[in-house]
Amino acid sequence: MKTISIDFQPQRSFLGHSRRAAVAHMGEMVAELNKNALFAEQRILVRSQPDFSLNHVEEQRKSPFASAGFVDVINAMEGSELLQGMPSESRYHKIFSVNCTNDAHQSLCFHDKEELKSTGLIEWLLEQEASTLIIGGTATDRSLKETVKQLRFFGNWDIVVNLAACRGFDAEDTLCAINEMRRVGVRTITNSMELLSKLMPEGSKSEEFAKINHALKFARI
Repeated sequence: MKTISIDFQPQRSFLGHSRRAAVAHMGEMVAELNKNALFAEQRILVRSQPDFSLNHVEEQRKSPFASAGFVDVINAMEGSELLQGMPSESRYHKIFSVNCTNDAHQSLCFHDKEELKSTGLIEWLLEQEASTLIIGGTATDRSLKETVKQLRFFGNWDIVVNLAACRGFDAEDTLCAINEMRRVGVRTITNSMELLSKLMPEGSKSEEFAKINHALKFARI
């Protein structure tokens, strides 16, 4: 049994460069995402992946609005990059990519609304015999909420959502999303400091506890 931290879509596309709506204060969640990983044996990334297929590019080339289409492709490529301060992709134990043409409200456990094409996230977590999932990312009021609810449904994991490591599009919708997650048994915490009491034994004097406690207080990540 192990603890796994999951980063949901900490990508530049949510800054608003290639979207009509932007998620505010995205950069502020990076440090908390990195701190989540201090408590986990493994860290994984679930990211939106733009369609770079040859057919898609050819359609853009033939379009009467070809130049605008290629600008969209370039924006999508840049938007898929991780936020500054996030680790390189090679540092993750596993990466799951989801077609970014999905509905923004759709769960990231599946590629389609019908839930017929799995992204492999649920299956992988079951194979790893994970016990606890520490979650952060975007967007709290949309795909993150839906994904967390599905994880709760399909697995018997203890799910902890670090709210300081999450961002949503709308404040009121985000509050509703938090309440929805709580109603299905998901634990929410204000920030990573609460993970000390949630996941570490009370009064622990272990070397691991001391290391994490020091990192949370002094590490500038």
